Amino acid sequence: MIGIGYGSDYQTALEHARIALSASTEQQMRIVDATKRLSFPESGESVQYRVTDENAFDIIKRIGISPVNIGKILAFSKRKHEFTAKELTDYLGVSRRTTERLIKKLHDAGFVDVIGEEMSYAQGRPRAVYIFKLPS
Repeated sequence: MIGIGYGSDYQTALEHARIALSASTEQQMRIVDATKRLSFPESGESVQYRVTDENAFDIIKRIGISPVNIGKILAFSKRKHEFTAKELTDYLGVSRRTTERLIKKLHDAGFVDVIGEEMSYAQGRPRAVYIFKLPS
C-alpha cells in the first residue's frame, strides 16, 4: 500500500499520508491533498475526507458512518440510484459484511429503502434491490 499526503508543511503532509494509508480500500495507492480530498489514482475516483457539506454531516451525526464512507456512498448514489449490496460492496472496496452494516444503518435512518429483488443465478436467494433516499 502507498499513501501520499500533501500539505503546507511537513506535519500536515505526514498526517495526510497517514490518513491515506488508513483509508479502507483494496486500491494500492491513495492520496490525500491539502484540502483533505482522498484520491484513488488507479480508478480516477476521489472523495472528500473532510465533511463540511451540511447534508453529509447530518447523516454522519444521525447514524455514525465515517466521513470516508459517507463520501463514497454519496458519490456512488450520484452514479446509481438503485443498487444491490454487491454493487455497493464492489464500489466501496470493503467486505460484504461491512456493506450490510452500512446499508442497515442507512435503512434504519430512512436513507435507503428496499424496492425489489433480483435473481443473479438460477438457484439460491435473490438479492435485495435498494434505492437511495438521501437529502440533496
